[in-house]
Amino acid sequence: MLKQRIPTAIVLLLIVLAFTVWPLSHYFEPFCFVLSALILYEWFKLILDSDKRHQIAAGVALLFIIVTMYFWLQGREQEGANLFYALLPIMAVICCFAWLLVVPLIVARGQVEYRGSTFAHAVLAIVTVSASCATLIFLFNTFGVVFLLSFLIMIWLADSLAYFGGKALQGPKLAPKVSPGKTRSGAICGVVTGVIWLLLSAHVWPGSFADYVLAHSNYLVLIIAGVVLCSYSILGDLYESLIKRRAHVKDSGHLLPGHGGFYDRMDSIVAIAPMVSVLCLLMQNYA
Repeated sequence: MLKQRIPTAIVLLLIVLAFTVWPLSHYFEPFCFVLSALILYEWFKLILDSDKRHQIAAGVALLFIIVTMYFWLQGREQEGANLFYALLPIMAVICCFAWLLVVPLIVARGQVEYRGSTFAHAVLAIVTVSASCATLIFLFNTFGVVFLLSFLIMIWLADSLAYFGGKALQGPKLAPKVSPGKTRSGAICGVVTGVIWLLLSAHVWPGSFADYVLAHSNYLVLIIAGVVLCSYSILGDLYESLIKRRAHVKDSGHLLPGHGGFYDRMDSIVAIAPMVSVLCLLMQNYA
């Protein structure tokens, strides 16, 4: 598995760097749109139980691309950005309510054979992916590439150390009904790693996410932010595990060797990106 995961992770990292650091950064917005559409497509495939779920999911993803890329393709990036920024607080607050209060209850119940309505999950998917896409573009355009990359690195480190820490330490399961492989020790390793990264990057990487938070608050807020974000990034992973078990599949897709699908790689990020936008907007207005 690692022989596949590592090369794929390197390629993905190079692609992200290309669209953020190098001249391709001009295309960061459409990159986010296409990536979000792929995530939405895979998410809908997991939650729909219809025989036509592939067609429906593809239609939703295509509609997402058309709507979100309209302004960019018309050369009206600023107008599109203004619309995104106007809607972002609303979408972000809705996402925060869902992920902080509702989704934890769904995961805690662990109904892996659930056969109820999927409408609420579909709404959650659309709002979460839209808000996450808007957030990534907002962070990139407002705070710069260093801010965005440092935030993404926090999630990648927390996810990686949660995986390896859990494998090494074992112990009690975190959510055995939903994801038998995840342990409490792994979750603690992931959260601690994310907090350590924030404390380090706040001092050694000017313009980073942690540097911004510390400049507008204090160490206690920075640590709490790290604990909350990394904890809910794990929740994002658990939620995807739940809907995958309901769909009786191992991965959301098969386009990324060793990693599954795009939603498999972005489940943590889409869950907490709106929280970051709310945090930054609050700090901008009240710091």
